[in-house]
Amino acid sequence: MAGWLSRAAKAVKDKFSGKKTNKSSQGCTPPDGVILVGLIDDKHEPISGVQVTLEGPAPGNEQTDDTGVASFDPVQPGTYTIGVSLEGSSCPKHTLQPFDEEIVATAGKIVAREVAAIPIGSLKVELKNKDTDQNVESDVRLEVKTEGWKTQGLITDKSGAYLFEKLPGGIYELELQISRKPEDAFHYVESQPVPGIEIKPGETTEQAVLVDPVYWVQFRLLLQASEDTTEKVEGMLVKVKRSEDKKELELPTDAEGLVRFEVEDGIKGTWSVVEITDPEGNKGPLVQTNVETT
Repeated sequence: MAGWLSRAAKAVKDKFSGKKTNKSSQGCTPPDGVILVGLIDDKHEPISGVQVTLEGPAPGNEQTDDTGVASFDPVQPGTYTIGVSLEGSSCPKHTLQPFDEEIVATAGKIVAREVAAIPIGSLKVELKNKDTDQNVESDVRLEVKTEGWKTQGLITDKSGAYLFEKLPGGIYELELQISRKPEDAFHYVESQPVPGIEIKPGETTEQAVLVDPVYWVQFRLLLQASEDTTEKVEGMLVKVKRSEDKKELELPTDAEGLVRFEVEDGIKGTWSVVEITDPEGNKGPLVQTNVETT
């Protein structure tokens, strides 16, 4: 038990030292227990005016006094859940450091729980299309993480922005989870985590994240049936190459003679058909075709 809470516990002992135990038909019964909840800020100063509740066998509601302690005495033995609200206290721009909310009251004993409030800031995140600088639409999940703090996950709104509030000051990492959209829908490449975002107490940090759009490339393979007519060709294996980095893909044509694929890395460039193979493994004559992703 922290020293300042020990002093509060001693005061409770002194208060009850002259009291007699309860009586029942079975004789003396043990006295009830006592629960102390102490609130301190990041400078280890007590916080007064904090509303503290107990949920359990004998629910209670108390405010911390000038020493930062809410005293529940006596309480019926059993397991309780502590609730703390900083609204109306001397530290409205703080949030609670995670603590063990469960506490067990034992007959004849004083148990205490120290709760720390730490200063908070905010983080405003905007997602932007890397090519157009326009805000990305909704349905992107954002998560912020820092050591010793619970992850917060939020979904961006229609403007492609979201505000994380009540973040303790510190260095955070931002992660994006971009939902896979149906084929033909416009969507974006999964972004890498953004580390090193500093949250300053009392301030709103703004962070823009650029994401790459996913592009589609489409070729149609036609067979010259006669001088005036062409036919769609299904089941042919088409090899395509991107001129910028020589990336190659092999894909079959569908019933419409189409080869259609997604440029998942978001890199724009010029794709060319470099080879065509029929189902028997024969290489066919090739008319050079280029498609540019823009």
